[in-house]
Amino acid sequence: RQFERGAYYFHEGRLTEAEDWLSRAAQQGQPDAMLMLAQMSAQRGDEAGWMHWTSAAADLEDPQAMCALGIAKQHSDPTESQRLLASSADRGIPTAMTAVALGQYVRHEFEEAKDLWIEAARCFDREAYFWLGILASEQGNTDEAQDWYLRAANAGDPQSMLYLARTLG
Repeated sequence: RQFERGAYYFHEGRLTEAEDWLSRAAQQGQPDAMLMLAQMSAQRGDEAGWMHWTSAAADLEDPQAMCALGIAKQHSDPTESQRLLASSADRGIPTAMTAVALGQYVRHEFEEAKDLWIEAARCFDREAYFWLGILASEQGNTDEAQDWYLRAANAGDPQSMLYLARTLG
């Protein structure tokens, strides 16, 4: 109930009241409240607040928080980043699946990467579409590459539009 009130106030733009109610919900261990507090922190440029609330939600094994934190830690703590992203991917978060697949691709684990990108593509992840296009193109499958680039372009990925144009011509 505290989360619902906080979310209501957040969407109404009453941020002081939202933060109060969301903080209460977060203290009760509600990851959704923590993530909303992280979002509020990010909106006001409070990186430490974002890290605090995202980490708290990740500690409760919230898959969205683990994904966000894994991406944030890619350069500062690659081992922890990989752990968080793998755990998030295992819980079905498409962005994490795509990130894990990219690591597999870099390590030349192409079949594993393709399988994970296909799973993410089933969730309409436009980056997965793009990388499936790259992989198909590298394997000489121009028609398949065009199909993936077109899907990514239709999903709003500008880079895929360029790659699609290159394969067409």
